[in-house]
Parts: sequence; structure tokens; C-alpha cells
Amino acid sequence: SESWENVQVESANKQGSLLEVVQILTDFNLTINRAYISSDGQWFMD
Repeated sequence: SESWENVQVESANKQGSLLEVVQILTDFNLTINRAYISSDGQWFMD
């Protein structure tokens, strides 16, 4: 059977935060099928 989880991360305006989240998720052998990024226009984007 297929299962899924929704992970929402709210972080400060910090360069590299997206990369850090992806690295942690892959360390747990999780597969990222879809990702959405929103911004207020002043965030650092990876």
C-alpha cells in the first residue's frame, strides 16, 4: 500500500535552509515526489 506524509517547514531568512531540509529527508531514505516553495520576495532561494 502507498502512504505519504506532508512536511511543512517554516524557517527564518537563512541561506541554505532548503538544502538542509532536503539532506535531512534523504538521510531518512525518504523520497521527495513533489515540493512547493513560497516566498515573500526577500527570502534566499536555493
